[in-house]
Amino acid sequence: MLKLVMVLGLLSGSTSATASGPPYVWSAWSKDVAFFGVPDTDDGTLTVFCDRADGLSIGGSLARDAPVGGRVPLTLSGQGFSTRRSVEVSECDGLCFSTPVKADDPAIKALLAGRPLTLDQAGDHWTVSGKGAARVLLPLIKACGVARRK
Repeated sequence: MLKLVMVLGLLSGSTSATASGPPYVWSAWSKDVAFFGVPDTDDGTLTVFCDRADGLSIGGSLARDAPVGGRVPLTLSGQGFSTRRSVEVSECDGLCFSTPVKADDPAIKALLAGRPLTLDQAGDHWTVSGKGAARVLLPLIKACGVARRK
């Protein structure tokens, strides 16, 4: 749990890239953490990380207030899929969420294919680009020891 809080704490609470700011891109913080945001900063909207005990997880900043330790609905959607999940709320620089995923989860598959992933929490939504995601996600998945089904 401490690693999760540290990983999610790196997110600034922003849920969208601004047109005037630096571009958001996929980068690797370590072999266990992939990040969509401004490299070498805490300005980002999504992490995919490996917890050796739990496997892959997706995490990020929440758009709305929720009780720490509670659960809130979050919809992940992309081309041809939409899944609603109950995600755990934790405290970071604001509030963050995390949810376990498998390597063959539609959200991960969309990012690996370079397609965008849209997240929606209570009507607030933001889209993460899939461009460049495979470059950092494939090594993370391999390092995590999670088999990716075709």
